[in-house]
Amino acid sequence: MSASTIIYGLLSTNTGVTNLVSTKIYPIEAPQTIAFPYIVFQAISNMPTNTKSGASTMDKTRIQVTIVAKKQSEIDSIGAAVRSALDFIKTPAPIQIITYEGEVDMYSYPSGQDGIFEKAQDYFLTTSR
Repeated sequence: MSASTIIYGLLSTNTGVTNLVSTKIYPIEAPQTIAFPYIVFQAISNMPTNTKSGASTMDKTRIQVTIVAKKQSEIDSIGAAVRSALDFIKTPAPIQIITYEGEVDMYSYPSGQDGIFEKAQDYFLTTSR
């Protein structure tokens, strides 16, 4: 099972998250016409845990979840729900553990639009292979 499939499954079935963004949870890129707020996530890197005796039986994948909204209060609420849905999760298989690593808030003025708020959260997803 891919890291993207795992993260999407955890976020899209968590009522705390879906009550705030509905089904607007996307891998890598959201549709250009999607209404705010929404979530985009992606795998940033994947690190195997090789041993002297063989190939990795466990991978550690850095996942970044970005929340995009029109208000600071929205990214804060959604960010808390996402963290609750993902932080220190140990099931279902093949998940070994998911750990929260930190976050950063951003604000930008895309061309032709009002400003938007973003919160990027990083997680490590450790899975059995």
